[in-house]
Amino acid sequence: MSALRPTVLLLLAACQPQRLLLLDPALSDPVVLQSTARPWHDLGYTVEYRRFYPHLTRQDLKRYRTVIVLGGREPEGPSDGLSAGDLAILNEWLGRGGVVVLGYAGDGEGYLDRWIANRWLESLGAGLAIGDRVLEDTATRRPAVALAQPWAEARLKDRVETETKTRVCAGHADLAEVQRTMATDWTLLYREWFGPLPKKP
Repeated sequence: MSALRPTVLLLLAACQPQRLLLLDPALSDPVVLQSTARPWHDLGYTVEYRRFYPHLTRQDLKRYRTVIVLGGREPEGPSDGLSAGDLAILNEWLGRGGVVVLGYAGDGEGYLDRWIANRWLESLGAGLAIGDRVLEDTATRRPAVALAQPWAEARLKDRVETETKTRVCAGHADLAEVQRTMATDWTLLYREWFGPLPKKP
């Protein structure tokens, strides 16, 4: 009978409700975030939203296994953002087998948090980056006509972001100035560094 106890305890632990922490640097009203939380609720998660402190704490490591970190709006709009402390805890989170979901606005806001998150993902060797395009849900809805994805433009912007890193790290560009330009019109940097934009097909 004693050999069954660990198995029963493991099964009971697996059946316990999972808690998920939702962090939003924009401090949105909970009603606005219902559509973000709903799929997780449907999977049996208890979604907890800490509205007025959108940063991770050491206690979160013990309380939650999954965290959704929504991107802030800076510099295009007022909001809080990812901090060095958040990234340190996220590293520990992953090291403990935790799940991190990064969410972002597809309307172009939040360049600063996307930039920070992309540097973090790069440091992890994740092999992916967060862009500023809205993702099309092709799994649940098939358009009658295939939508053209803006691959060429995205690659041009990636080239500017890579060059930004190189120039800032070498001391040849001011980070704050580059961020302001990226927030308003990244193509200005492309033209300055690489020449005219290629013609669209």
